Amino acid sequence: RIRKFERSNEGALVGDVEGLHARWTGGTDARFSDKIGLELELEISEGQEHDFVLELSCQHFKTGPPNANTLWRSTERNWAHTVPHFDLSSAERDARHAYAVIRGLTTSSGGMVASATTSLPERPDSGRNYDYRYIWIRDQCWMGQAVAAAGHYPLLSEAVRFVRERVLEDGPRLL
Repeated sequence: RIRKFERSNEGALVGDVEGLHARWTGGTDARFSDKIGLELELEISEGQEHDFVLELSCQHFKTGPPNANTLWRSTERNWAHTVPHFDLSSAERDARHAYAVIRGLTTSSGGMVASATTSLPERPDSGRNYDYRYIWIRDQCWMGQAVAAAGHYPLLSEAVRFVRERVLEDGPRLL
């Protein structure tokens, strides 16, 4: 539950959310109300960009808000380092994009989230028809095979490690 948001000297909105400290930059004109939460109306013309940065922390922020451009450059450097080149592929750009998406859906334990929309209804107005898949061994194996076909990359090792740990821990109870 959001308790309150106040505007900092730097123009960021700072507040507490469920015991976490939150800071949001990029929404200088945002308004806060108990009923709605944060509300902002923003018009962006074609070709324009506008960055929002949301920070969550267990501790109070000791420094000022980060610069969005610096964060973007850091993110781009990290992704460039993490996502391999698929030089032998006839669709290198698509292969890199697919690898980046799978990398982003892979947890620190090596399990790939089976559905980024988990717990949302599969179809509109369908009642309680929810997709509760989280990490499926079947999907993990398919992803591992796809990565293995392209070469030996870190995602392959992570997929094998994740499946091995689940089999050793849960054995016959795996569904």
